[in-house]
Amino acid sequence: MLILQPAQGTLQFVSPGVEIRDWQMAVVANGAACRSADAQFEMVQEQPPRWRWSWPQLGLVWECRAVPAGEAILIESRLENHGDAPLALGAVYPLQTATPLSFGDPGGIVGLPLAGELTPRRVYPLRHADCPRVSKVKWQLYNRAGGRALQVGFLTFQRADTNVSLAYDPTGGITTLQAWCDFAGWQLAPGASTPVETLIVAAGDDPYRQLEEWAELAAPRAGARRWEDAPIGWVGWAWVDSFTVERYEEVLLRNLQAVRRRLPGFGVNYVWLSIGNLKDGDPGDWLSWNDDLFPHGREYLAARLRELGFRWGLWCAPFWLVSWLEERVAEFHDALLKNSDGSPMVVRPEWQFGKAGETPKAQRPCMYALDPSHPKTLAFLRDTFAAYRRWGVRYYMIDFLHAGAGNISSFPYTSHHDKALVAGPEAYHTALRVIREAAGDDTYFLSSTGPSIHNTGMVDAIRTGTDFGEGRALYPDSYFYPATFVINSRAFW
Repeated sequence: MLILQPAQGTLQFVSPGVEIRDWQMAVVANGAACRSADAQFEMVQEQPPRWRWSWPQLGLVWECRAVPAGEAILIESRLENHGDAPLALGAVYPLQTATPLSFGDPGGIVGLPLAGELTPRRVYPLRHADCPRVSKVKWQLYNRAGGRALQVGFLTFQRADTNVSLAYDPTGGITTLQAWCDFAGWQLAPGASTPVETLIVAAGDDPYRQLEEWAELAAPRAGARRWEDAPIGWVGWAWVDSFTVERYEEVLLRNLQAVRRRLPGFGVNYVWLSIGNLKDGDPGDWLSWNDDLFPHGREYLAARLRELGFRWGLWCAPFWLVSWLEERVAEFHDALLKNSDGSPMVVRPEWQFGKAGETPKAQRPCMYALDPSHPKTLAFLRDTFAAYRRWGVRYYMIDFLHAGAGNISSFPYTSHHDKALVAGPEAYHTALRVIREAAGDDTYFLSSTGPSIHNTGMVDAIRTGTDFGEGRALYPDSYFYPATFVINSRAFW
């Protein structure tokens, strides 16, 4: 149950075994913290509750409503600028309390946090020193001693960077709790309004049910894609070095013939080519064909795959541009993400495949990142994936997406081109949407290194297995040399 306390400018959440007191809401606008405790309050509707916080000195109004959803409360809201000047929005806090939570025995609390990127996930006792204190999108908490579950998070997360943080004390338990979405300086124009990411607070006795119910509520809001059958296929270089020992085209076709001969009825209908199709193996030079590894050409390969009944797929790191493609780097100079000093942001210090793998280590190129909001980037991605579609490509492993994901990932950038887009999720999704539209709705996307949950709505699945036995080229002084050493190594990923 949510209780509004307008005299104090606070809310209170009460459920058996769980209580959040002195719950404030706050907005950082033009660098100033605007707290609900200092706002004018107006009750718009009693049931379900709708209310309004106002800060007349800024012309800022926050329209809120509480929506009951089973054992959860949702806070849906909008910010409005009633003033004459733009408002630069920073962090927006639908929930903020510095009063310890009532949540049972402090020593029995465990939690499941979410990192911004694809990493192993653990349930942590909050008392452990290595337990994170900030979680992307949602914190799932459980008090094992009392059998009470608490979920605090967001059901929408594709526009502003969403986080939930807590502080913990072994005797006091959870002493502070904050949930915020970061608009990162995005400007709300005079007379305009913008939605705030939807908050969820759920309390009950089953953390698994809460996670399932979160997914059911979040999926339609995020436009989650559903692919009815598993796209079963073969990675076209597994177990064989098809770069420096054998020729990729021959390896590929003989194995696909073997699949058809030896695995009838198993529905193996996809094949994934990785890097070998690229001339010199250079990311960013996506449409240049490798005539050394595929000497009969692209049209021949596509025809043979059709004859054998395979849909073909490619590896692509859409935000990457290898540094030694000097003409293209110069062409896209203003579309590269930059460091604070204006230099291009390096998202991988060394590339080690194709021509780069045959180059002395000290001379190998690095990798730059394309600005996901820049018109040049968007046109480049559209042209690339539209061409791939004409080639017949209907499957992708899209990789290293963290390069363009900003503050939801490991490469937060200082600035991006299109300031009409919120830095991070919204700019990132703008580029993913262009890729999806060009590739076609009937094309399967598997994502790998980079964001996980933030890819919802654009990709069909997220890769969670390790690399092993895949026949990586035996380039000296390279990561994974030789590749097969990671077989059965649970420590690797």
